[in-house]
Amino acid sequence: IFIAPLAFASLFLAIVQEIMTIKQFNPAPQYAGPSTEDDLESLVRALSDQAKAADQRSTELAGRVALLEGQRDTSPPETDKTTRPALRTNVQPESTRVAFAQRKEESTRNISTRSIQSAEPSNGCLNTIVGVPEDDEEEALADRVLLIERRLENYGDEKGIIDESKYALPESTFSLLITHHPLSVPFGFAVFTIALSITCLCLTLASSISDGTSGNRLGIPAGVDGTVIAAQFLGAIVGVLMEDEIPQGLQLIANGAGHTLLLNGQKAVQKRVVISSIFRLIVGYLFLSSLFINIAQNSDVIQIFYDVLALEFVENIDDTTFAIAKRGFFGRAMLIATNERHDLEISGARGMTRSVMFGSSASVTEAEGRLSSSGLIASNNRVNHIVRVIYFLNATIVLSGLGYTTVTQKNGHYRSNSISVLFDEEIWEQAHVRLPDATIEERLLIYPHFNGIYKEGETYDGYPRYIEQNKNGGQQFGSSVRGAQIRYCREIGSWVFMHPDILTSPDGNKENECSWLWRSPQTQDYDILSTTFGAWEAWTGEVIPLAFVSITDNECSERSDCNYHGYCEDSVCNCDDSHFGDSCEFELPCPSLATEKAHTFDPANGIQWQWEQENPIRDTGHRVYNRPLYIQEGLSDEPYGMRLYKILEKEVSSAPSSQPATTSMTTENDWLPGLVYHMDPTASPTTPPPTKSLHSQNEYDTAPDFADWDDFFESPSLHDGLEDILEDYKVIISYSGSRFYGTIIEPNATLGALFPPDYHAFWSQSFDADRTFIISDTTFTSSPVGVDFFEMRRRINNMLNPNVQFSYGPFGALIPLMNYQGTGFFHCIDETSRPSSSPSSSVEPSGVPSSSSSTSPSASPTSTSQPSTVRLFRPPY
Repeated sequence: IFIAPLAFASLFLAIVQEIMTIKQFNPAPQYAGPSTEDDLESLVRALSDQAKAADQRSTELAGRVALLEGQRDTSPPETDKTTRPALRTNVQPESTRVAFAQRKEESTRNISTRSIQSAEPSNGCLNTIVGVPEDDEEEALADRVLLIERRLENYGDEKGIIDESKYALPESTFSLLITHHPLSVPFGFAVFTIALSITCLCLTLASSISDGTSGNRLGIPAGVDGTVIAAQFLGAIVGVLMEDEIPQGLQLIANGAGHTLLLNGQKAVQKRVVISSIFRLIVGYLFLSSLFINIAQNSDVIQIFYDVLALEFVENIDDTTFAIAKRGFFGRAMLIATNERHDLEISGARGMTRSVMFGSSASVTEAEGRLSSSGLIASNNRVNHIVRVIYFLNATIVLSGLGYTTVTQKNGHYRSNSISVLFDEEIWEQAHVRLPDATIEERLLIYPHFNGIYKEGETYDGYPRYIEQNKNGGQQFGSSVRGAQIRYCREIGSWVFMHPDILTSPDGNKENECSWLWRSPQTQDYDILSTTFGAWEAWTGEVIPLAFVSITDNECSERSDCNYHGYCEDSVCNCDDSHFGDSCEFELPCPSLATEKAHTFDPANGIQWQWEQENPIRDTGHRVYNRPLYIQEGLSDEPYGMRLYKILEKEVSSAPSSQPATTSMTTENDWLPGLVYHMDPTASPTTPPPTKSLHSQNEYDTAPDFADWDDFFESPSLHDGLEDILEDYKVIISYSGSRFYGTIIEPNATLGALFPPDYHAFWSQSFDADRTFIISDTTFTSSPVGVDFFEMRRRINNMLNPNVQFSYGPFGALIPLMNYQGTGFFHCIDETSRPSSSPSSSVEPSGVPSSSSSTSPSASPTSTSQPSTVRLFRPPY
């Protein structure tokens, strides 16, 4: 909270100061007055001349002081004045520092011009002024000594600056590009190390960018907490301060601006300096780019500083290899090259006259070629101000980028705002549900009823919170239904699924942490999509491990997110005419359905299968859980078309065989009773079998199955009001999140009343044990076509023995409508065209031989039938 504003304020003030200085700076070729800024080079020359004069004057001053001391010694005792010990003992500048330590603090502006003039005549000698009191003369002399001392001290300070201003090339392999021939070993070594550093930084940058997605190119995390944000800004500041290639490159460029650079005062190296500086800037900006992306991508404090140090190490490869070469590890040539000293000097580009004012004026003309203070970044010229602005601007850009990512993270730009959730079919049979009147009742909780679209709402504890949407259009629920929530629970460090009205304890006093019904593995990630890869835990009165949930992003960024059946516009899939769904994942629903029992087999008319649904099952155009809703109307009595396939099977007595008797040609195998094989009358008799049989077939009695008795339609009185409704009713086939239900409804019931905008399979209690009679297998397809269906039995617990605890599945006993798994029960019927005949329909089938057939008893059975043709069709059950 505090670091980022302080950093931005400091950088802003620094940049404003530099920009204001640039605006106010107006360089002039001549410096004529005492108010002009002194050039250090001119100052040196002025101070040198003054130092020579000061040496001459100090000698004269010593004689004058000795004369004064002699006069005082010969004067009467009562008129003797107390003199300064420094003037009597030593007249050197070092002694005067002791004598006039306190007076040095006074400004030279307080020195009396009159005293100086009285003490220093025009000939440069110090003489006694006639008519001037001895005390005034001594004070004037002391002021003059103080002035000389101050000039000498200033000369020493400026002399140190001038010595430092002679720019020595930095100890880096970049400098070898300036000092050595392109075909030399040091030059090639420098190229190698620079290429190595650039390659490593490029790989780091490419790897960081590759972590992004089409909607988040830089891979910025969905969110981070406050400690990570502080570490990101501190890491950026530390990284910018540690980065030294950009300042070095900018300083070299500033030195060469308007000058001719000479290497050791001899060879012009202007182009080489510029080229090496460009390489320095490339390395520096690659470092800053990698620094920004790696810091912005990290959500761990320690990892942020590890990345900063790692990038700094990669950037300093040139310095490290130079230091190793300086110790001789890379051979003699590199040892010599790295231990040589090379200086850059400026050759006459700006000869000008400048004035330096220290108590007296002196004009000095720049004549020698040396690197003056103008070449230092600290000097006040336009180029150096621009260089400093660029340097501070780099830090501003990095920190501003982090500030932008922080704000966009808070606004949810890098996370999914709309998700689709699919829960595994876990069921809590006695869930505690709080009703609107505050009472608590137990209900069957089928978690897939809460499948669907969840959209981000207000944040909860700093993390995004996703709210369940309605099942018709994916919009927010009205006031009649409260949507479930998926939010982060800091107490257990997990994402949790919960509902305010579904309690985990009977009275609500001993709730799970955050009242979780599902919880993810422990994580601190702000992106809920990351939890899909691990197993969750579900609550069904006890913890169910290894429960899986699918969470996907509803927002698209490219055409593949729309399954190539539509186009992505404004993060929403616009599907083609042939598909629908949030991601265009479903084909258009079938307009009409027919059950497996709706076909007829007519071998007399060319072996054709005809599908004729007496009561059509049509699509209503209504959507529930993003699936079509089908209805069959005008029904009475039992819905035979949707019941077990074998219910319509007719008992047919077998006709007598038309084959002639073959008792004389067969015999029964006594080893395997019932096995009959043909005998050839002309064959020799075989060895008789043993007298004791090896196998005898047991006959078993069968126990009645309660599921056969517990038929939904055979006991209508056990189901509330079922007898009355069977006289006239409808059947709807609706989806509930993971299964299709076949449910009986009243003939006057409307879809708007059954499936209002706030319809929810759990709160609307779509699974009704007294009305739902068939149920599909678990499926996530778009329609019931090709899905196995079951009848439900053993759901009447009050008819069972109260002394026996029965524990069936939540749907009771499921009896497949078809005998074979995977055959499905409903088929799509295209009402615009008739189904084509079988390819073998033109083949005239051969019937079973009649009793008057002249077929030889020894003829093969295949000679009188067409088994290959019959196999193309499923025989009737």
